[in-house]
Amino acid sequence: MKRVSVLLAAAAATAVFTAPAYAWDGFGHRIVAQIAWDNMTPAARANAIQLLRAASSNTRLLFPAQPGPLNDAQQQQQFLHASIWPDLIRGSSFDVPDRHFVNIFWRQQQDFSTPQPLPGHAVTGMLLNDLPRFATAVRNHQGSPAQRAIELAWIIHLVGDIHQPLHSSARVTPLDPNGDRGGGLFILAPEPHKVTLHNLWDQIVDRQEPRQGGETEDAYIRRLATAFEARFPRNSFGAEINVISPTRWAQRSVEIAQQAVYRSPLVRGQMPDVAGYQRPALAVAEPRIALAGYRLAELLNTILG
Repeated sequence: MKRVSVLLAAAAATAVFTAPAYAWDGFGHRIVAQIAWDNMTPAARANAIQLLRAASSNTRLLFPAQPGPLNDAQQQQQFLHASIWPDLIRGSSFDVPDRHFVNIFWRQQQDFSTPQPLPGHAVTGMLLNDLPRFATAVRNHQGSPAQRAIELAWIIHLVGDIHQPLHSSARVTPLDPNGDRGGGLFILAPEPHKVTLHNLWDQIVDRQEPRQGGETEDAYIRRLATAFEARFPRNSFGAEINVISPTRWAQRSVEIAQQAVYRSPLVRGQMPDVAGYQRPALAVAEPRIALAGYRLAELLNTILG
């Protein structure tokens, strides 16, 4: 119970900027959800599905779209669908763009120089406010089942978001004096196929670990989730696995951004090479996705189990 209270009471940290691109693409979020599903108790799984199936049909959260009981495979599909639902409803009345991020501002005088903190910087963004609030509401049966279904979907999504390093980072430089929007202003490739640093990290898994010939999306998600769990089992994270404060999760993401995202050989206007940057980026992203899955499972086992 003490661990629950720490999470539910976690306050908003110093942070953020205007809305970034997506955090992890749909594949990344579904891998997080698959790892969480693998590590949830039967009771937490059953209660999660019961709650998600209470969503109103106009939300597009139901998957399959019709209400009714689901078999085991469909339950898993419903849970994984919930992980990407907040990105699927972008621009709709259910969308809250500022909820996807909480970025801590920091400064570099020039590329790859020593990071400097910016204490007291004005804050925006809602992730660190809303994630604990939704956990409390879902756990304590606050609100209607339909409303709690939406809040549960946001929980599943936001735990993934906060582990993407650029969703907790706003780097200030002479070129970006108001912050670079989580790498969204760091352009790697121009139009018509614009790629930002944020885009690159969102898509790093399927860029470097693409689907195999003839492989379905479900099989692809299952294969990568299994591989990540094997390479990064829960006990490999040591004391870090016991950190349950979302504020500390965000702070750790900033540290990773400073150490592993903004580094040589990164150059504005150039796609970084695979061997020197993109493969090492994948080596950073994979354990973050696995850790997000384990933490999500523990949170849902607590509030739904």
